[in-house]
Amino acid sequence: MFIASGYQKFITHTFVGDDSYIAPDTLFGMKETLVASFDT
Repeated sequence: MFIASGYQKFITHTFVGDDSYIAPDTLFGMKETLVASFDT
């Protein structure tokens, strides 16, 4: 969720690229555009 003064609240869902549950995901309707890599 993103909140900034002067803007409407924005909620999104992203998936970690190496998550083993991405391929069989049918509940959340995963799309390639929602996959991101996270650096630590």
